[in-house]
Amino acid sequence: AQIDDEPAVVPTIAATGMVQGSRYRVERVSDGSEVISGVADVTGAFSFLYTPEDTPLMLRLRVRKGTAAPYYKPYEVQFYMTSTGASIPVSQLSDD
Repeated sequence: AQIDDEPAVVPTIAATGMVQGSRYRVERVSDGSEVISGVADVTGAFSFLYTPEDTPLMLRLRVRKGTAAPYYKPYEVQFYMTSTGASIPVSQLSDD
């Protein structure tokens, strides 16, 4: 007999509302180590399956569009990651 010891739910980090072309980074608050990073596409969203064994913990999402016009101010939020996941709405402000 084989026993499969996998979690019933795999937590997902999801963010929506980013401006296309914005760079994003999710990192651990405790040590600043990167979890995921990338550039927002036309949907302005991303999702990432996270390791359930590493929850709960505090994470930080940083978003910035500052390399090409139109520019946006940095957006940063900390969130608590649990085994059920986290969904983060992003609201970027123009940097006129």
